[in-house]
Amino acid sequence: MNKRFKILILLLIFSVSFVNLFAQKLEIGFLEFKGKITSEKKPLVGATVEIFKNDVKTQTLTSKTFGLFNVNLDFNAIYTIKISKEGKVGKKITVNTNVKETNYIYNFDFEIDIFNFVDGLEVKEIDSPVTKIVFDEETNYFDYDKPYTEKQKVEVEKVVTKKQEIEKKSSNNYLALADKEFDAKNYEAAIDLYDKALDADIYNDYADNQIVKCEALIKAKEKAAKNAGKTEQFDVVIAQANEQFDKKDYQKALVLYNKAINIDPYSDFADKRIDECEKLIDLLADSEKNYKKLISNGNNNFVQKKYAVAKTNFEEALTIKPNEAYPKEKLAEIDKLLNNLAVNEEQKKIDEQYQALIKAADQKLTAKDYTNAKTNYTKALEVKPNEQYPKTKIKEIDDILL
Repeated sequence: MNKRFKILILLLIFSVSFVNLFAQKLEIGFLEFKGKITSEKKPLVGATVEIFKNDVKTQTLTSKTFGLFNVNLDFNAIYTIKISKEGKVGKKITVNTNVKETNYIYNFDFEIDIFNFVDGLEVKEIDSPVTKIVFDEETNYFDYDKPYTEKQKVEVEKVVTKKQEIEKKSSNNYLALADKEFDAKNYEAAIDLYDKALDADIYNDYADNQIVKCEALIKAKEKAAKNAGKTEQFDVVIAQANEQFDKKDYQKALVLYNKAINIDPYSDFADKRIDECEKLIDLLADSEKNYKKLISNGNNNFVQKKYAVAKTNFEEALTIKPNEAYPKEKLAEIDKLLNNLAVNEEQKKIDEQYQALIKAADQKLTAKDYTNAKTNYTKALEVKPNEQYPKTKIKEIDDILL
């Protein structure tokens, strides 16, 4: 018999979620609790978990990583589970494990949130358990006592409201003191007080913004102090660095910008130029690597007489280093070779056409087909006007035909 259920209880900042699972039938079963403790919605490590069985403490646990702990509860007992940690408002829940069938294992996962304690906060309203868990015979799984839990929810809300009122008042007091220090330009003291205001009210945007202002003013003050007497030296070094940067000698420029940043550690300009130089140096290194690779490929393809591919390699190399002489020389050499190859190919075609016409003409002449022989000799002469042989043959035919 297997059943699985999941219920989520939300009690303002108190939450419980759990799963019940009937597992393998045993001689003696138990209820396995897997708990997660949070504070202000964040996992709480090191919280104390005290287990009371029928008002007698049986175990004390500590929440581990992610605020987790685990405990097995015997059936047919009343358990109280107390969750606490120094500086926090503790909570407890009651679990009634009375069941008719005690030879099954139930798994119960839950999560509970405890909040920070503040001076002046009365917490007697939540001295009682915030919820009670019992076995529901109709549904055949553990469930919470809804009327009781709703009643406790109201009590928890009262405590939270009082806590917020105290925190707001405390935060306002710290803000007033912090503003006085801010007006007096005591920014370090002001930050300390704004931090305390935030501790009391973590959602106070004004305190957050004032801390940012104080930190900026402190930084400006430190910058002004450190720059005193160094401005002229800084300007000289920056001018030298800019000169090298404009010449695209980024290695020298980088050295000088680093020298400038040592004079004025807060110089945004020098800092940005250092980043630019480093990126450009890396880019040039990559470009040099690509250039050498293209030149190598071009040379290999040239040796293998793959002139078109080699030409593309050298052209791409020129896009990286437009002023380099070597790829230009190789391109000129390739163009000359390609032109010669083109001329040779054209001449080859002319020679083949000429020889074919002469051969056909000779065959016609041998067969005494003088008209067609003369036609082919004439066409051969058109292909190669300076050749003497077709001229001689045409005169020979003309003499025969007279």
